[in-house]
This record gives sequence, C-alpha cells and structure tokens, in this order.
Amino acid sequence: MKILQDLLRSVCHFGAGANVVCNDMKEGLSVKGRRAALTGAAALTLAAVIMTSTACGSRKAESPPDEEPSESSSIAEESSESEPSSSEEEEEDTSPKELAAGADRYKPIDIEQLKTLLNERAKKYQEDSAAKTPTAGNLEEWKQINSDVVGWLSIPGTNIDYPVLYTSNTDYYTHRGYYKEQSKNGVIWFDQDTKFDGNGNITSTNGVIYGHNWTNCWTPIRRNDPSDLMFAQLAAYDYEDFGKQYPYVYLKTFGGQHKYQIFTAFYTTIDFKYYFAELPDPNPINQATLTMDEMISQAIAKSKYDFGVTASAKDKIITLSTCTRVLGPGDNQRFVVMAKLVE
Repeated sequence: MKILQDLLRSVCHFGAGANVVCNDMKEGLSVKGRRAALTGAAALTLAAVIMTSTACGSRKAESPPDEEPSESSSIAEESSESEPSSSEEEEEDTSPKELAAGADRYKPIDIEQLKTLLNERAKKYQEDSAAKTPTAGNLEEWKQINSDVVGWLSIPGTNIDYPVLYTSNTDYYTHRGYYKEQSKNGVIWFDQDTKFDGNGNITSTNGVIYGHNWTNCWTPIRRNDPSDLMFAQLAAYDYEDFGKQYPYVYLKTFGGQHKYQIFTAFYTTIDFKYYFAELPDPNPINQATLTMDEMISQAIAKSKYDFGVTASAKDKIITLSTCTRVLGPGDNQRFVVMAKLVE
C-alpha cells in the first residue's frame, strides 16, 4: 500500500512539473518562469528518484521464484495458535510406499467378490448366533445363561417348548425375559411356593406354572398361530378335539423327564384358589381354606369337556395358568390346564 501511494504522488509531481515547464517556455523563460522551471525540474528529478527507489524496493520485496515468502513472527504465531497442530499436517509429503498402500487399501472389488464377502459375513453371523443360543431342551446350557432355570416344558401340538424358571418372588419374571431383560412376553415360570428336592423334582402337591398370553385371549381361539408366544397356544385346549388328540404335557427337570396327563381345562376368575402349592393354605389372609381334594374336584367340574381322567390330592399335579378375556373385560380371569404325573 505504501509503494502505491508513493507511485501516485510521483506521478502527480511529474505532471505538475511538466505543466510548469511548458508554460515557462511560452513566457520566454522570465525570472518567475525560471524559478518555476527550476521547481518543475526539481519535481521531475524527485519523481524520477522516487520511482527508481520504488522500483528497487518492489524488486527487493519480491521473493525469488524458487523461495517461499517469509511470514512475520506475529502471523506465524497467530496461525499456530488458531489451528491445532497435527503430525499428519506437518508431513505434507507422502512417500511412494504410502501411496501404494493406500491404493491397495481402497482397491475396488467386482460384484462376485462382493457376493462372496457378504456370504462369508452372513455365515459367520449365523455361526456366532448359534453359539450364543443354548440348545433347546439342554438344561445345563440354559442354566449357564440363567441360574433360575429349573426345567423344560413341552406340549405337543403347540409351540410351547420353553425353559421354566423359578425364583422366590413370583412377580419377578412378570415383565422379564430369559436373560432377565425387560420383556413384555416374559417367560414360563413357577409360583414362588413350589418346592423341589435336591434333584430338581417337584415335591409340592401342586406345581403352578405361569405364562403370558397376549395374542390368543378372545374367541374364537386360534390354533398353531406362529405369532403366539409363551402360553398363548395353551388356549387351544378350549377345543375338545385338540385336548383329546394331545392329552400329555412333558416337564424335564434336572432329575429327569416327567410325563403328565391332562384331566381338566377351564376358564375361571382368580377367586377360585387353584394356584396354591398346598391346601388348605395356613396363611389366613389368603382365605384358601378348601382342601386339595376339594380344589381338584371343583377344577374337574369346571372343565370345558370331560377328559375321562381322575385325580386326587394323592397325585402330583401341575397347573398351567394364563390370561384370557373370554369371560369378558377384566384382568382377573384365567384359562387353566391341570395334569397329573403318570411317569
């Protein structure tokens, strides 16, 4: 900017001096003219000197073509403070070796190579998933996943084929899954009052097992719907032909495989005390004063149809209980299937 100002000023002086000289030549170089001429000459001389010095200064300011212009310390410091330093930024030159490595890293692949890669990854995913999921019916493997696993329940003709859990709090698994994660579907689980021996066999007269039914609560009851989970397909015992075709329930414990024969299937409200491990219940707050034989007799009387099977308090029985809305609105109604141990 300073150089430009000096250059403009020199041009102005040059023009003024030239104008004066021309006028003096017209006046015949009088005394006044001679003074003006001297002034003009001085101005021309000064302009020449300034232009010369300016030209020299500009050449000094220019850097040789092969050299970088040097920055002032203040600009360099400001630049270093405003931008984070990086080793990658400092090393601007990339070696041929690095360029070759980059080319190999991003080497394009054709469609066949892509298909092969995707198939390999899909296979690995399936193998990993299979390794993480315990084998159906393998209690030892499931016990490692969840220490609350005590058995495996299977009902032919349905998709009910699940581990059965036990904990001292009946409500614990109401909204938890087999990995103890939050789950709407829940699990299949024993009532907290159920008792077991050292081998995992049920010692209670009545082993009560719960499971949710979110999808098969209303009439007409469906059968074999793949979307049904947990005890939803238990409702198929609403149909007599189904009950007669599939009369057995299988419960595997750490003590062995157990076969139960169904003797009743009925709808009820929870006012009916079918869900006690032993009766009468000693706790007066439960108001379960009927005997086990009385409860079993009432359960058989409530059955949708006659299974032709007798049962008493001398039998070891299991009770499968799930939710329903067949009796109308309200969450206090259940569909119940009861079976006795036969082998």
